[in-house]
Amino acid sequence: MQEKENNEDFKKPSKCAIRVSLKENKLNIHKSTIAMLNKPKYIQLLINKQSNIFLVKGCDKKERDSFEVPEDLFSRPRADYTLHSKVFADAIRKQTGWEADSVYRMNGYFLQDLSVVEFNLNNGKRLFSNVAQ
Repeated sequence: MQEKENNEDFKKPSKCAIRVSLKENKLNIHKSTIAMLNKPKYIQLLINKQSNIFLVKGCDKKERDSFEVPEDLFSRPRADYTLHSKVFADAIRKQTGWEADSVYRMNGYFLQDLSVVEFNLNNGKRLFSNVAQ
């Protein structure tokens, strides 16, 4: 029986990143992440609870848990696409145990064989807390 190929072989180095503000229920998805997906009309957000992986997938049409990408995203000066989603912020917090008043950053990889960007939820780095001092 042949062993299953390791996904590490299909990971393309990239500047894909997401910043998650749990208190504000906000996800900032870097434009480079969306660009790796060939600038789709929609992006679908998925969480694999067993492997603790967060995926961003490009879609041509509206699908479950997808968000429309603004047509002018790549002509804007800002380097990210901001989504406000209590559902996804809560799901990430519950999955990771991250502090609810903090902001985290994850770097990701483009998986060519699946055409998705993968973020390992175990590798989120706490940037700061949103609590006023």
